[in-house]
Amino acid sequence: PRILKSGAHPPEFYREMWETILRGQTWRGEFLNRKKSGDLYWESAFISPVAGPGGETTHFVAVKEDVTSRKAAEEALRESEEKYRLLFSKEFDAVALLDAETMRFLEVNDAHVRLFGYAHEEIPSVDVLRLCAEPEKVLEEWAQLKQKASHAVPLLKVLRKDGTEFPVEASAGTFTWRGRPVACVVMRDITERLRWQELMEKLSSTDPLTGLANRRIFDETLETEWARATRAKTPLSLLMADTDSFKEYNDRNGHQAGDACLKLVAGELAACARRPGDLVARFGGDEFSVILPATDARGAEELAESMRRRIESLVIPCANGGNRRITLSVGVATVFARLDGASPARLLEEADLARYDAKRAGRNRVSVARATFGRDARQA
Repeated sequence: PRILKSGAHPPEFYREMWETILRGQTWRGEFLNRKKSGDLYWESAFISPVAGPGGETTHFVAVKEDVTSRKAAEEALRESEEKYRLLFSKEFDAVALLDAETMRFLEVNDAHVRLFGYAHEEIPSVDVLRLCAEPEKVLEEWAQLKQKASHAVPLLKVLRKDGTEFPVEASAGTFTWRGRPVACVVMRDITERLRWQELMEKLSSTDPLTGLANRRIFDETLETEWARATRAKTPLSLLMADTDSFKEYNDRNGHQAGDACLKLVAGELAACARRPGDLVARFGGDEFSVILPATDARGAEELAESMRRRIESLVIPCANGGNRRITLSVGVATVFARLDGASPARLLEEADLARYDAKRAGRNRVSVARATFGRDARQA
């Protein structure tokens, strides 16, 4: 990507971008880049990290949009009246000229006609608020525009002539035109951009095989729920589970069969944890984790047991034409409020140790941590 650098941004700009995405967060911003021809252009970018099964970042996915015309329009809003008139070129986004005192339409460009469906001759009789799905918000933004002379709204829901709703980003500026105060509003339909952003956010937060939350979301949620449980003085439970003898099944039946098995197990675990606050995540490989806010040790053990029975009842097809049953070993750990030496990492360790206890005891069973976490949580 360095080949696109224009030299317009300082090193700190790129450093901040890389620090953000390497932390596993999404970066949004704008670049002034250079084409192969040497021409400069503005690019709006939305960059998300994509995590692998172990939670490590393996790729970055960027959705980019050429916003040169929008930047030109914004620059024009700060320039002379003649440059304002250039906004009405059909090459630009939807542009409307309004009376700054009455909010009545004075003129719109061809792009505005195509976007909203109102012809040039219709627009003077149209009430601006008729185009707004959120009229109260528009009035608030209009008041800010009158105070600041220029204003930007990153997301506004508007209506076409046929009543369909869609999102736009808008920039506006006020100036004097033909002796009267006017406002010039530039709008762009961002439906596709929001759709891609939603997709990128999903890719960066879910395990691609099972559709469960990935390791990054698990880590973030555990920290959040730990803090919430500490403030509210409520119990927090964690389940760590894996399928018994999965490597043997995977080796004998092939990776495709193994992947199908993991997807089936993931779906059953998610079906058991039905509360809105519960989080089922793929921890890595054939390991799964479940965060249970406001759940004591007894409740967590009951849920773990229902998961174990549900997986035990599954019949998994084998490559040789037969069938096989898959079983689950589950470790349960619970903490109540903040105990000495307690931490999210310690809770995770206790649940993991309990899972190993279940393995050593013969597999296909639930083991509850009997350390400080479990005892105090039961007494609470």
